[in-house]
Amino acid sequence: MDQLLVCWKEWSDVHYSGFDITCVDLVFVPFFRERQFFLFVLNLKTKTMQHVDNLVYDEAQIIDLEFFSTTLCDLLGSFLDERGHNHEDDTGTFPMEEVEFDWKTLKGSDLDCEIYTMISMLTFEEIKCSCPDLKEPRKRIVMRAEICATLLLSDMNDKRAEVLNNVADFNSKRAIVIPDVLSRRKKKLADDKKAEKLKKEAAKKEKELEKKAKEKDQAEENANENKQPEDTVKEKHQLELNDNAAEGNKQPLKTFVSRKHLKRNVPDASDLVEPPEKKKILHKRTAKKPTA
Repeated sequence: MDQLLVCWKEWSDVHYSGFDITCVDLVFVPFFRERQFFLFVLNLKTKTMQHVDNLVYDEAQIIDLEFFSTTLCDLLGSFLDERGHNHEDDTGTFPMEEVEFDWKTLKGSDLDCEIYTMISMLTFEEIKCSCPDLKEPRKRIVMRAEICATLLLSDMNDKRAEVLNNVADFNSKRAIVIPDVLSRRKKKLADDKKAEKLKKEAAKKEKELEKKAKEKDQAEENANENKQPEDTVKEKHQLELNDNAAEGNKQPLKTFVSRKHLKRNVPDASDLVEPPEKKKILHKRTAKKPTA
């Protein structure tokens, strides 16, 4: 950690002496530890030490990082005090804050961790980073090339002249390498088109299956609607029978007539009963007197 403080002083006094560090609100400190690049940001506005990383850590690792953050806060506080920065609070008491991003991964290490770190420093806005391209592997490859070119051509790069001298040799070998690069690019495009075609066919097939299933459900629903009146009549008849049985209103028994009675053609007893006679009104008869 003492060497880190020496590096900061050398950087601010020698390599970048024109920069005024007394008016900054964010101090970025990139680290490389256990094959992983990550970033600490001293945020003087929110009064926190923010940990920016594309990995997800467990509880034990977080405790270790918090100890590391406290030590870093003390060193940065001392460095800023020496440079005349008028910050109000003691930076040694700043708590560590884990910054959440949607590109975090559970893997133990990531080959693109340095890209995440560099782009985070470029796009960090106190509480978040705005860079959707980090989610796409192909765009991270382009970012890697841009970052490498920027670092190599920087005035702070001691090997800049040596790199520029070797550019001519690189161009001479380009003619040998380019056919293979073009063939791989062509194959990649063909594979992408094939994958896209298969994806569209699968989506089309899925829609057809959904359509058939919907038509089948509709046909079953129509069949049930047509069958419903017949079932309703049967149910109504059955309910009437149940009601009759419950109330004792059974159908009357048929009258039995013997064959003997039919052969003799004997009238029914009810037919032999005569209606009651009407009372006869008596009329008085008067004898007529003989005429002379």
